[in-house]
Amino acid sequence: MPLEAKYTWDQELNEINIRFPMAEGADSNSVKISVVGKKVLMKMQEEVIMDGEFLHEVDSSSLWWVIDGDSVDINITKKRNEWWDSLLVGSESVDVQKLAEDKHADISMLDPEAREVVEKMMHNTNKKDPSDLCD
Repeated sequence: MPLEAKYTWDQELNEINIRFPMAEGADSNSVKISVVGKKVLMKMQEEVIMDGEFLHEVDSSSLWWVIDGDSVDINITKKRNEWWDSLLVGSESVDVQKLAEDKHADISMLDPEAREVVEKMMHNTNKKDPSDLCD
């Protein structure tokens, strides 16, 4: 089974949320999570759940996790307020533009570089002739 099938993830502009199921008979001592720089390793009863490199930098000191019923929920703060198009280097991509629209992102929360890119995209979209959008 590919590692991506062992967990799910979601994000806000400033944080990442990861969830994976608890193994039968597992407890909090069975969960091992290590984040060093961009490198992440998560294990449940010595089974590797995630092993890779985050797409961007995170604040490893902000990491917290909790057992929520039959799953482990992990939260970690991003170093920069930006949408990630994948969780790990080389993992499946998501549509960042759709995600930002779905989350109703306030672009003022973006770091200056990301805000400039979004404002430029919005400006270019607004400049287009509306009849061109129907093609």
